[in-house]
Amino acid sequence: MHDGKLLTREIAERFLEDEHAVDLPGCTAIETAAAEILSKYRGDLDLDLDGLTSLSDAAAKSFREYNSGLSLNGLTELSCAAAQSLSRSERLYLDGLKELPVELARALVDADNVEVMRNVNPSFTNPPRVLSLNGLKLLSDSSARELAALVGDLLLNGLIGLTTEAAYHFANRHTGRLELGSVIHISDEGYRVLCGFPECEFELGQQALESLDPRTVEEMNHQIHQIALARRWANGDFSKGELYADFHGNFVYRVWWPYETLDGNAALYLAELEELTVDLSEVIQLDPGVAQTLFGGNLQHIVLDGLSDLSVELAKAIAEAWNWSSPSWVKLSLNGLNTLSEAAAQALVAIDEGIDIEEWVLLLDGLEELPPEVAAALTGRRSAPPDFFWHHLSFNKLTSLSIDTARVLAWHDTDSSSNIASLSLAGLATLSDDLAVALSEHVGELLLDGVSALSETAAAALANHGGWMSDDWLSLDGLSDLPAAVAAAITGKANHGGTFAWHNLSLNGLTVLSPESARAFASAECGLRLNGLTALPVPVAESLAQHVGDLDLNGVLVLSDKARATLTKHEGKVSFNGLRGPTRWKEKYGDAWSAMSCQLVDELLTNHVLPDLVRVDDVLECIALLQSEAKVSDDQVETVIDRAIHGEPTLAVKMLRRMLATNSGESEEEIETFD
Repeated sequence: MHDGKLLTREIAERFLEDEHAVDLPGCTAIETAAAEILSKYRGDLDLDLDGLTSLSDAAAKSFREYNSGLSLNGLTELSCAAAQSLSRSERLYLDGLKELPVELARALVDADNVEVMRNVNPSFTNPPRVLSLNGLKLLSDSSARELAALVGDLLLNGLIGLTTEAAYHFANRHTGRLELGSVIHISDEGYRVLCGFPECEFELGQQALESLDPRTVEEMNHQIHQIALARRWANGDFSKGELYADFHGNFVYRVWWPYETLDGNAALYLAELEELTVDLSEVIQLDPGVAQTLFGGNLQHIVLDGLSDLSVELAKAIAEAWNWSSPSWVKLSLNGLNTLSEAAAQALVAIDEGIDIEEWVLLLDGLEELPPEVAAALTGRRSAPPDFFWHHLSFNKLTSLSIDTARVLAWHDTDSSSNIASLSLAGLATLSDDLAVALSEHVGELLLDGVSALSETAAAALANHGGWMSDDWLSLDGLSDLPAAVAAAITGKANHGGTFAWHNLSLNGLTVLSPESARAFASAECGLRLNGLTALPVPVAESLAQHVGDLDLNGVLVLSDKARATLTKHEGKVSFNGLRGPTRWKEKYGDAWSAMSCQLVDELLTNHVLPDLVRVDDVLECIALLQSEAKVSDDQVETVIDRAIHGEPTLAVKMLRRMLATNSGESEEEIETFD
């Protein structure tokens, strides 16, 4: 170890060989040759030269191509030439400087050095760049203007005050984070300016708080909270978000915004969220400029149900943001709108031709009326490109619909697909024959879940409704009764001899299905949902067994042996996820289950959401095997099932296999093979 205070060439060379063998901070001066050698350091640590009390221009020049971290907190003064050389460092710490003349500030933030460093080192990026001047207590307006040109993080945590003009310089010119430590002296205007600077981090001392208008502090605190919350979510902290599972069973985050306002800075952070749902239902007014920022990002679903009005300007801003950002997936919820003007509807779908968006979804479940001219504008008949269509358009609050509006919504280009792939009108409680005829022209999914009764004529008209995709549904889940004549009409048997246009039919509202109505589905080829049925008499099962396609009977709780045997003849997948008790387990595993295990498993699974159905099936299969061989007790079964239910089905399978191996007297080595 070198005993002197001069950092020599030899010490520098030894440092490059072993950076932990040399005490660089113990040196108070440095040779130019040593500086040249240290500039070649490419380790993970910042060069700690805090012991230096002086630095010559020549030594500083040696660091002109050094672009890692350099700590020189022991320097109390620095020449402009040296500062310009050091400004090429990616992280520069000069906390020992007590004053900063404007010339020195300009030299430290030499904008030309960014391009110079990129030429010297193509991998050089800026930001990140850090300039730390935490020793400054005062800063002139002119020096603040020069420092504000820095691209990167500027640390001024020693400042006790900041003028309004300096605050404006930082807000308007600085790119990156600004730390101002504990500011004591600041004006109301300056405080407002800094609060509007999203990256600014500072604290006010008690003296400053007492000098400011309390209304200013309250208003700005609200804005600061918005920015902080948006920043945290953009950085991946969703602790305040609501975790929910989508229909695929995949876990995604839904971020809820708790404020009635949204400023541009907060919108900028929220727009950085990737493919998430942002619930802005509390926002009651949205500036068009803020909307452009918000919709110009990568958000998957934006909920603006708090808006009671959609101006033309706001609609234009949203469409323009879509046009230049070209998101892959658009879902917009505007369920707070009671009315929508034709101009706003037209502006919302003013989409540039050629924009390739995989899915368009618009929810307008608050509209109480929909004139045909608004429907025409909204469906893109007026302003959207020829190939534009909505994947899903929802008007679930409409209780009535004119024939003219229905025809507009049902219109489709005969050479391609429908303008609305999925249309939801769940608010309609009745469906006249004429309205059914008009809607039957729609091609795609049609959801009429509010309709409680259907005439034969209306049913026959809907039988002509065409699905566009194989998974499109005609959904009539509001029907609680299905007379045989209506069933025959809806399946097309009354007028098509057993053939009909749509792909799938959902009748989940039926709790009882007569054998006569069930016969209408015999030989029908479609997906069929009858999840409202809780029992399945044999005559009904016999008719449904002749149906072709997927058959959902997930509401059935008990299934007789004869009904089960009858449905084995069905061509297609049959789903019985609702079976409970011994019926369910014997359906899958025969008579291997003990009565105690049947009751136990039923109680546990009825009250929990299975985390992994495939692996839980493995657990149940293992239990059936072990029960049949009397290898495990009911207490052991309870332990394993509880483990499976609480999110560890894979571990539960291992536990069962270990039980089987242990009870069979196998060795420890043999047991390990089960893991």
